[in-house]
Amino acid sequence: MGEVLRDLNSVDISEFVEETDPPVVASILHTVPAVICLEKNWNRTMETTEPKIKEIAPDETLEACARQIIVNYFHEMMSYKDGAKEGTDIEFVHDMRVTSRRLRAAMDNFADCFPKKPFKKHYKKIKAITRTMGAVRDLDVLIARFQNELTNLTAVEQADIRGLIEHLQRKRKEAREPMLTLFEGLEETGFETEFLDLVEEVNQSA
Repeated sequence: MGEVLRDLNSVDISEFVEETDPPVVASILHTVPAVICLEKNWNRTMETTEPKIKEIAPDETLEACARQIIVNYFHEMMSYKDGAKEGTDIEFVHDMRVTSRRLRAAMDNFADCFPKKPFKKHYKKIKAITRTMGAVRDLDVLIARFQNELTNLTAVEQADIRGLIEHLQRKRKEAREPMLTLFEGLEETGFETEFLDLVEEVNQSA
């Protein structure tokens, strides 16, 4: 029981445990295989595998390369925003979070190409996107794995698991609020235009 609780600590199931009879909690934790728990180290390794950027010529300046790589990742990241906001398909959150991490890695690599102050400002916003979406993604993974496990359980065990799923879904709804608030703030402040303008200025000065 302790092992599974440690794996679920990131989403805080304490409320569910407190509201549920101990025998039910024990049944859930002993009947659901460990495979449904978050495998964060494995996910982190998979998510940091970066694709190749096409159409970069060998004779391009460093600044031009930086612009193309960063703009490509930025456009890809933002292409998932509407789907992430809608929340029906959990893969939009996953894809946007992964791409935001790749964008940050590219920005780290090319930080010297940018004016320090505006670069730091926009980097923090990208980091905020990664962070807020991470909380939602962790819950999406847990919910999906518990749902997939239902078919392998008895009717009594399924009822117990559904109670946990409902709890996690409530936590997911709460976790989405900071993400949606962040998106709203970015839209109101013209973040997308400002970011692309910053990158374009670097390219023009190259």
